[in-house]
Amino acid sequence: TVAEFETTAMKLTSYLLYHAGGGCKWGHIKDLLVYWGVTVDKALFHSVDNCLSLISCPKTDVAKQLPPSLLSFNPIVSLLKSRDIHDQVVTWLFPIMANKDLLYYFSAHDSILFQAYLETELTQVSTTFSRHSAPLLTKMAARRGSTVQQRTMQTSVFGLFQDAVDSDEEDDPSSHETMSLQDFNRGLQRARQSLERLLNLTAVFRDVSVIGQDRFKGVDVKAEFTTVVQYPEFDRYDVESVRRAIGDMLALVQYSSVIQTIVSMCQQYKMTKCLMDDRFMQLQERLNELQNSSHMDNLTTGESSQLKGALDQLLFHTPVDKLHLFDAVQQSEEFFAFIQENKFYSPEGKGSFFQQIGLITNQLQDQEYNETVLSHLRVAFQCVVPFTDPSVSFVDLLRKLKGDEVFSLVNWIHPIHTVSSNITTIKMWFSKAEGDTIENVTRDLE
Repeated sequence: TVAEFETTAMKLTSYLLYHAGGGCKWGHIKDLLVYWGVTVDKALFHSVDNCLSLISCPKTDVAKQLPPSLLSFNPIVSLLKSRDIHDQVVTWLFPIMANKDLLYYFSAHDSILFQAYLETELTQVSTTFSRHSAPLLTKMAARRGSTVQQRTMQTSVFGLFQDAVDSDEEDDPSSHETMSLQDFNRGLQRARQSLERLLNLTAVFRDVSVIGQDRFKGVDVKAEFTTVVQYPEFDRYDVESVRRAIGDMLALVQYSSVIQTIVSMCQQYKMTKCLMDDRFMQLQERLNELQNSSHMDNLTTGESSQLKGALDQLLFHTPVDKLHLFDAVQQSEEFFAFIQENKFYSPEGKGSFFQQIGLITNQLQDQEYNETVLSHLRVAFQCVVPFTDPSVSFVDLLRKLKGDEVFSLVNWIHPIHTVSSNITTIKMWFSKAEGDTIENVTRDLE
């Protein structure tokens, strides 16, 4: 009957979607495999798309766009053909079937840990990956982003893959050496084992630091680890104990970069009082420890927790987002020098700064962009000025950072960027305002 046919067609379509689809984020497993530099059977996946279109919407505009030879179809023949193609897809994907769900899940969640592990393992198992895939991954990531943005919730689930197979020739990896499904599966299996070492607490610091400091900047450690423990096959582990233990290892990776920035910033600006602070010198010793790979690589979870606790104490348990301010200040050399040259860090200097800000503000009323710059300047000044005071010790600086909410990431990141981008204009404002009368300021700024 028609009802039985539709039921069978729906079941078969769902099977095709399961084996050929990577979820709404990726749209098609072909895209996902191409992204990782795997050799794919383009003809087979083209057949999958045709079958999905014919089964689900034979009378729609989608079907009208298909080759004429495919339009006059017999439902039963079409169903049998689709089942045959489904079997071909399952057979072709067989080498990675045991790890396919793992690939889908962590790709859909943009897991930094999974990507780092898989890249590392593929470099070991496949010479073609190490030689060709780095530039390919960059190109495919850009194409993936634009493809995903074009898809909307209104798109028919059956037409979801319609545009997935046909990609620009310049993004087609066929001109590169690509790896086999067998090699890719070996990489997937080894990445799975790396994740499981995290969860059964047999991991050492090397297993976590493989992610790399640069890639780990700004990553939400808690969210990243939550992604790992929520993978269905990993739900047998004690989430909280693992979260604490591995979370400390992940924090150490982040700390290594943050502390390096703290030390280099204090040295760059010759902050003598900080450089001579006992706590700062202890932090330098810990940084040397963090950068000693022969010591750090085999650090256990327990040892990592102890080291992380010691660093927390040295830094007064200051949240990492506030410690990132050291990096922002280091990148704001002109603004830093502007504050120091005018001695705006002293009590009298701060009064002079805000007096001139008030004068300039009065003259820039109704100029929306300039008013925004001035608003951001006030916040950026509050964040940067403590670092410019030659009399401030490292301990005092940390206490200020921890105690004042103005130093939280959400408050300072945009204002400091705005000030750095407009520092020449800001200097001009202050130059004109200093010592001028209100009438002169009005004339010069108009």
